[in-house]
Amino acid sequence: MESSKRKFTDIHRKRKDPPEKKERVSVSKRKRNVRISLARSVFVGVFILAFGTAGTLHFFFARAAVSLWPVTRSLAVQESVKVSGNVQAIDALQKIIPAKVLRQEKSATKLYPATGSIAKESKAAGTIRVFNNQTRTQILVASTRFISEDGKLFRSGSRISIPAGGYLDVSVSAAETGEEYNIGPSNFSLPGLAGSPLYTLIYGKSLQAMSGGAKSETSVVTESDLREAQSSLEQDLIKLAQADILKRAIPPFVIEEKSFEIKVIDSFSSVKAGAELAQFNATAKVSVSALMFQSGDLDSLVFQIAEKRISEGERIHEKSIQASYKVKAFHPETQAMDLDLAASLNAYQDSDLDEIMSSIRGLKKSRAEGILQSVSSLARFQVDLWPFWTRSVPKDTENIQLNLMLD
Repeated sequence: MESSKRKFTDIHRKRKDPPEKKERVSVSKRKRNVRISLARSVFVGVFILAFGTAGTLHFFFARAAVSLWPVTRSLAVQESVKVSGNVQAIDALQKIIPAKVLRQEKSATKLYPATGSIAKESKAAGTIRVFNNQTRTQILVASTRFISEDGKLFRSGSRISIPAGGYLDVSVSAAETGEEYNIGPSNFSLPGLAGSPLYTLIYGKSLQAMSGGAKSETSVVTESDLREAQSSLEQDLIKLAQADILKRAIPPFVIEEKSFEIKVIDSFSSVKAGAELAQFNATAKVSVSALMFQSGDLDSLVFQIAEKRISEGERIHEKSIQASYKVKAFHPETQAMDLDLAASLNAYQDSDLDEIMSSIRGLKKSRAEGILQSVSSLARFQVDLWPFWTRSVPKDTENIQLNLMLD
């Protein structure tokens, strides 16, 4: 019994192993098949999506940009032109452009220093009481000398007579100018009596100080000061008026400085030459006017002149106009200015863009380029298509952009 049980057990184990191996092989194959099938589906889906996207882009968004460079030639214009404040519009026949007359007035009073000078000198003066201690009248001649205690010399103004035993107040003035003679009360001797008994009998005393002695320079207004002050003030006012006018020349407006007309309405000073003043006033009033015009009017005049000189089938490229000028003369009496005008510009062959558009729409790029090559008014061209794989110009004209290349 024991041996038969062991056999059964062994046989049972041998039958159990094979089914486990077959199951593992079958699962592995199924997984690989699923992966391959999924990869193929993704590839096909991506291809279909890309193809569909490209088709959609081409159908809805295909574009063409066609750049056209016309045949051009250069032109030059040289003319004598007038700028006038008396016209309102461009006159191409008379070659006149309008201008506006701007005016500005300025006035002011200003303080200026005096540059002249004069010496101011004066002698000190005062009164000396002269005593006569003798028994007879003493006569003193004009210009009698009196010397103070500190040696300052004074002279009397006229002949005087001093009574015996009395005194007389005598007016005197210093022998020289200067402040040093403005001395206080002093005793005076008469040097003309030195060496005689009268020297001690006749003498003088001042009861008050001497005054008025001076020596200095004083500022004086000269003729040159007046001229230079008035001229300087006039020029300052003229510059201010011109600056105010030039501030209004905001492009495209132009103010030619040679068109300035200057008038001095008033210029004076309230003082005369020789007035002893350190400073003085000058007053002036000026009027300044100028012509202001638009630079674009010159371009417009050039355009109108050039239009009469181009051939049939040509057009003026307005943005190519380059104009310059020189002022030949200014006429303030008529508010006009003469200019020498020089300008350069381009004229180009006109093309019928609608006809070109119609002739190339829906064509292969090479065919469209062949048609453009045959257009005599074109110097060159360039056709750009989008997306990059597009080979034909769109049929819908709204998807075609024509660019006329003039610059």
